[in-house]
Amino acid sequence: MQRTIDPASRLPLYAQLEQIIEEQLTTGVLRPGDMLPTEADLCARYGISRPVVRQALAAFVAQGRLYRLRGKGTFVSGAPLAERLLRPTIGFFDDQAAAGLAVSNDLLALEIVEAQGRVAEALALGPGRPCILLERLRRIDGEPVALMRSFIPRWLHRRLFERLTHSDFEHTSLTRVLEVATGIRPSAGHRWVEAMVADAKLAGHLAVTTGAPLLYVESIEDDVRGRRIEYSQAWHRGDRTRLELESTSPDREI
Repeated sequence: MQRTIDPASRLPLYAQLEQIIEEQLTTGVLRPGDMLPTEADLCARYGISRPVVRQALAAFVAQGRLYRLRGKGTFVSGAPLAERLLRPTIGFFDDQAAAGLAVSNDLLALEIVEAQGRVAEALALGPGRPCILLERLRRIDGEPVALMRSFIPRWLHRRLFERLTHSDFEHTSLTRVLEVATGIRPSAGHRWVEAMVADAKLAGHLAVTTGAPLLYVESIEDDVRGRRIEYSQAWHRGDRTRLELESTSPDREI
């Protein structure tokens, strides 16, 4: 394994550092969730400048193999997460928790807003009718992987907002929180999926670079009586998401 950087080499300094990091990733010296040495440590260890270190790390961040957390450092990304899009009534939180992953949420917003435009249409509410907005940052093993935004009609329960303010969103899925708060569970739903790139705000939340690929998922959920109970938008990191689709053939008479 290359352990030093040769200033006399024809290979640029940043490329030599990339080779060192590549070997550590492929051999398992650096594993998912590991924090890399600081920029200052890498500069001192290999006798290179901070811009050289940043250029090398930026290449791996752009590939989704490393990610940065502001004020904490640079970390190794995990494997892509399977998202089962044909099972819309099973939430992403419960799906990944069932796979044995450490799933958590950062609650970014919980407020009452007026339904307008697409939100009013998706919830089958008149424009200006109140609904509840929830915004969460989803993490897997501490790494941000998705930004989730949900809109819920207030008519589900007269004390719904009060109950939500006392709910544990960090360790519980929205589906389970709503069931506890209202006794209602989703029974059917629909999802739309499209590819997009991260703007500066999304990039900041998801610890990716501006322009990084994302998977945008829009969902509606109905209860067993056919009432619309949730409209959600989710932005998943493209490097941490893999679509998993299931298909069956209808029975045919011969």
